[in-house]
Amino acid sequence: MEVKGIRTDKGDLNRWIRATNSMIKKAKERAAELTGKLKDLIAKMQEPQSPNLAALLGQYYSIRSAGAYSDKAKAGNLKRYSEDFSFLQSKGLYSVEQLHDYVSELSGKLYDLNAASRKKSDRMKELKELLRLADDYTRLKPIYDGIPPKGGFGKKREKYMAEHDSEISQYHAVRRKLDNLLPEKKFATKAWKSELDRLADEYAAMGREISAINADLKKLWKIQSSVDNTLRQQEQSQNLNKNQRRDHDER
Repeated sequence: MEVKGIRTDKGDLNRWIRATNSMIKKAKERAAELTGKLKDLIAKMQEPQSPNLAALLGQYYSIRSAGAYSDKAKAGNLKRYSEDFSFLQSKGLYSVEQLHDYVSELSGKLYDLNAASRKKSDRMKELKELLRLADDYTRLKPIYDGIPPKGGFGKKREKYMAEHDSEISQYHAVRRKLDNLLPEKKFATKAWKSELDRLADEYAAMGREISAINADLKKLWKIQSSVDNTLRQQEQSQNLNKNQRRDHDER
């Protein structure tokens, strides 16, 4: 009858059973998923949490203000705390672990940038030297080529050599350097100038980036020093309390 399209009590019962089983299956899956998430959350809550930066900074500046001799000094501490906290917020740093990781990351980036910057600087010096040598060679070679040949031109040759002694000596020095740097003496001055201009722009951009990182690191190192100092004081205080409780228990 169900095949013919006529609903029956047995058919309704089977459909209800299938729907119920499907609901139970989905409920079990959701329960298992929630149980897994709950376990992860409990495990995460039981992990040692990295101390909060804002609280540690606040404690550091509170200690400084407590020992300050004037309201001006206290106001200065409050201003520095506000500046430090705003800076950390702008970098998305809220825990000591994040601070230490970020300082390490920036230090590594600065190291790489300095290495790349030195490499570009060395290449720029090399290009400048090549351009200088190419210019000197082009200027001095006609003078060298103008030396009268030997035989029959003795006095004329001696006179020319005396008049151009400095240029000829320079030519030989330039040629020796070019033999080491550019044995084939194929001057690509246009390409060298283009590369030099590109490297100069990249070097300047790197310099700005290095300067910005240095400024951030300087501020971060100061904050990290303040925070680490507060953590040390907390640890010393905790150790002192433990020792006092132990002495009390022993008595």
